[in-house]
Amino acid sequence: MIHLRWLRPLSLAPSCALALAVSGCVSASRGPAAPPKPVSGTDVVQRMLSRYEGTWFRTMQFTQENTRFLANGRTDRSQWKGFMLLPGRLRIEFQPASGNNGAIYADGNVYSFEGGRLSRTTPQLNILLVLTADVYGQPLANTVRQLTTLGVDLARFRADTFAGRPVWVVGGTGPKDLATSQVWVDAQSWVALRVIDRPAQGTGLTAARPSTEYRLGDYRMIDGVPVVHEIMFLRDGRQFFREQYTEVQLNTPMDARLFSSIQWKAAGRTP
Repeated sequence: MIHLRWLRPLSLAPSCALALAVSGCVSASRGPAAPPKPVSGTDVVQRMLSRYEGTWFRTMQFTQENTRFLANGRTDRSQWKGFMLLPGRLRIEFQPASGNNGAIYADGNVYSFEGGRLSRTTPQLNILLVLTADVYGQPLANTVRQLTTLGVDLARFRADTFAGRPVWVVGGTGPKDLATSQVWVDAQSWVALRVIDRPAQGTGLTAARPSTEYRLGDYRMIDGVPVVHEIMFLRDGRQFFREQYTEVQLNTPMDARLFSSIQWKAAGRTP
C-alpha cells in the first residue's frame, strides 16, 4: 500500500518518474497522442469507468474512524466497521458491535437497525458510494441514471483546477456555483476529488437541506487501484465531519447475506 498525500492522488514514485523522463527525452516525438478531451459530463463518467475497467475491486472491508467537529470547538469521535459489495451494497456496523446497531445501503434504500432489529427504511442513494466505488464497477448507464437522480446535470461540464490539479467539473452552473450538485474529477487519475451534494426530490432527503461539500483525499494504491482514505464534510465552507479509513482489505470473500434488509446478523458473523 502506497501512502499518497491528501489531494495528490496517484503521484509517480521518483524512480518511475525518472524512467519516464528519460524515455520522453529519447522518444518524445514518437510518444502516444494525448487522448481527446471529454465532450460531455457523461463522457467524463465514461473515462472514470474505462480507466479502471476490469481491475476494480468487487468487495471491500474497512475500519472507519469518525471525527465530528462541534460548535463549541470540541470533537466527538466514533468508530464504524464497513463492508462493501459492488455494485450498490454497503453495510456499516456502529461500534461496539455488541450493540447490533448500524445501517445497510442496498437497492436504493438505507435500512437502519437498532439492537439488531430493522427500525427504519428510507429511499436514499449514497452519492459517495456511487462516486468512489460503483462508478468503476457497474455499467455507465446505471451511474448516469444515479447521478441524474441525485441532481447532477451531466449536460453541464467544464475544465477547472482544484488544489493545484486539473479537474473536470460535471454539473453546476459555473465557477461561482457551489450550491448545485456537482462532481470534480481529477483529469489525470480519474477519481473524484470534490463533490457538492444538494439533495434532490426523490432521494429520501429534503431538498431544503443546505448543500454539503465532500473533499476526497489521501488516495492510496491497493492492488493496482486508488482507494480513498479520507473524506472531509463541509457546510458553508466549514468542516463539520471527517471520515478516515484504516485496515482496508479488497476482494475478500463476503457473504451476500451481510446486506440483508431484514436480518442484521449474518452467517459467520458474531456481533
